[in-house]
Formats: sequence, structure tokens, C-alpha cells
Amino acid sequence: MLNIYFNYPNGHVMVHCKQVCAAVRQQRKAGQRVVRIDGANLSSELQRFKLREYRFASTAAQNDLWLQIDLSDMELELAVVKHVHRQLSKNYKPFSRASVETHC
Repeated sequence: MLNIYFNYPNGHVMVHCKQVCAAVRQQRKAGQRVVRIDGANLSSELQRFKLREYRFASTAAQNDLWLQIDLSDMELELAVVKHVHRQLSKNYKPFSRASVETHC
């Protein structure tokens, strides 16, 4: 399972492979957006990103998002991260300038 942090407007995308990483949701702010993707909802969640149902703005409620991907296949999970990043890059310039980085 991967945990990925998307930050806007800083255009930051950070992948966490270790479940025990202290940086995963370290801020745990109230109302934190967390999207979970697994085999049962993969297609529908990717469609939601494509349709811009997850919005980003410079407000506390919309400036970041945690994505949890559990597909039991690390390569597939990383491919999903790259796909989501491409979708967000089409509509949010800060994400188009950001690279996908791995923290742990």
C-alpha cells in the first residue's frame, strides 16, 4: 500500500511506501481529505480525478489531499500515482511543475 501526499499551491507530490513512516499524515488536520483506492473502486476513483471532482485551491479545506492506494501490486500502485498526477497536472499548473518524489 502507498500513501501519497498532494499539496497545492506548492505543487508537491510525495510517495510514502512505508506504512510506519512518521511523515504520513503527520499534521492530521481536521477535515483532512483522504481518498482510498483499491481493486473495488479503482475505475470509479480514476474517473473522479478525470472529471475534476477533487478540487484544489489555496484554502485549508482544499490545499492538500492524501491518496491511499492498496492494489497489492507496487508497480500498479505507482502507475496509478503517475496517472493521477497527470490528471491533476492538466488542470493545476503547480502540479504540472511538480515531480513525483519518493520519501520512504
